[in-house]
Amino acid sequence: MENVFRLMMVKHMFNKSGFTLIETLFVFMIMCMLFVLSFRIHIPQKSDTVKIEEITRFLNQAKMTAMNQKNQVKVIFGADEILYECQDISEKYVLDTQDSFVPYELTFNENGNIHGAKTLTYYCGQHQYHLVFQIGSGSFYVE
Repeated sequence: MENVFRLMMVKHMFNKSGFTLIETLFVFMIMCMLFVLSFRIHIPQKSDTVKIEEITRFLNQAKMTAMNQKNQVKVIFGADEILYECQDISEKYVLDTQDSFVPYELTFNENGNIHGAKTLTYYCGQHQYHLVFQIGSGSFYVE
């Protein structure tokens, strides 16, 4: 009798319809793909003004480092990054993929001033901005 009861339970388990492991994995894979696509679409982009403010802060930080360390700080504008170097201090600001500068190098002296005027062009997506460095001072503004 006990064997008949077990046999009836086994038949009952095989007759249940449900999801198989493969079907469950397939649905899970589709859900993961949709999640990845929706996550990629909703990545926030920085506006041009935020990017320019970050670059301005970075350059002011280089100027303050020159004044605090009482040493020259070399600022290198590359195609995809801005780098400043002083004796044992080195900082890097990486630009977004569609942004770039015309390569140039300038130096802040120990008083925070630069030697000469220069206008650097910053290509930010579809727009161009100009960083204008004034003669004999470390100040600059953006046009």
